[in-house]
Amino acid sequence: MTRLLLFSLSFRLLISQTTYAEDINKKLMDASFNGDTIQVKTLLANGADVNARNKKGGTALMAAAQQGHTQIVQWLKQAVEEPTLKKALEAPAWALAQGYLWVKSILHFLSAADAGATIHLPDETITKSNVEEYRGRYEKRLSLYGEAIKQRGYKTIAGAYKGETTESCANIKSLWVGVIHERGQSGVEIAQDGIEAQVVIRGKHEGKELSLKNPAAIAESAISVLDAMNSDYLFRGEIKDQVIVIKPNLSVLDRWPKWAGPPSRSDLENCTITLKPLSADSGSEQR
Repeated sequence: MTRLLLFSLSFRLLISQTTYAEDINKKLMDASFNGDTIQVKTLLANGADVNARNKKGGTALMAAAQQGHTQIVQWLKQAVEEPTLKKALEAPAWALAQGYLWVKSILHFLSAADAGATIHLPDETITKSNVEEYRGRYEKRLSLYGEAIKQRGYKTIAGAYKGETTESCANIKSLWVGVIHERGQSGVEIAQDGIEAQVVIRGKHEGKELSLKNPAAIAESAISVLDAMNSDYLFRGEIKDQVIVIKPNLSVLDRWPKWAGPPSRSDLENCTITLKPLSADSGSEQR
């Protein structure tokens, strides 16, 4: 009798949850069709499935686009593209590390929007009026990426390294890489706190002493590094047998203004930075 009662309660709960999901998804489609921006935002916040389809195969995005509700179309597209834990667990390790680092850097710059500045991202514009909405979204993404990396594991690479570069690295317009190329550095230090790290370059450049702290993130054996002097300049690398091999990400060419003289694609493709540990203690893995 007890088992039958529990089964009955579980079945009713399942039916209730299914009915609620169908109801909230229908409301999202109706609100999208009618151009009800407040209702759309509320329903998305309450867990409506933006990918749900009606009996004719239509989605909320299709309904909003059909009626020309551009603001709602933009929100729904963002919701469709929003990462999930499943996607993050299936993504290439380098993409996961880079995604974590990119979101972390965006969150850092949101304080400028708090002060009234306008931040332009691909397909997004952040201002003082919407900064809290974006902060919540990016904090959620950072937490999701972090959880995925923790589940997949990451290398521990803290320590002192010796850096080497190929000849074309002298032309890619990255200060930290340029210092390594000149071999004027006093050393390369990697400081690490879990997923997050810093590639610290200390040395001389054009006769001046400097210290560059380049943020980094690690997922499995992949590392992503952000140029401390250029927030659009990402590097990605692989950690193998305690040696880290890093290359610039070609995506920097998409955001580098033509008038500012971007590096050539050829130099970027042929540039390789190699970091070799000065001790045998680096390179363990955490899970």
